[in-house]
Amino acid sequence: MSKKNLSPQQVKVIELLLAGSSITMAAVAADISRSAITKWMATDSLFIAELREGQQALIQSATGYLLAQLDEAISGIIRLASGAEDENVRLKANIALIDRLLALRNQTDIEPRVTRLENTLTQQAPNN
Repeated sequence: MSKKNLSPQQVKVIELLLAGSSITMAAVAADISRSAITKWMATDSLFIAELREGQQALIQSATGYLLAQLDEAISGIIRLASGAEDENVRLKANIALIDRLLALRNQTDIEPRVTRLENTLTQQAPNN
């Protein structure tokens, strides 16, 4: 995180929020009012940008970790889907596999669909 132009309290609040503290808990720990934090979150563009940057870094880190575990997780679900003794467990595992596959298909198809929609809207828009 770039600490340039942020006050020490703002840096501390961002660190606390990124660690999972509530706004109230961060305010107490940083010895400032809760309203000061909500004001920064609403109006201070540098504070907002630094908080978002930290949130994006956490999301990327978590995504990387989950992706590293993906093969093992899928293999476990497939083992349950085909080998569990309990029929309900097999059914739920198969449903989970199908649901995730359909969700993945929808996610990978979204970009071309949005592009087609934008092109259609651009063609239909009156010339300005």
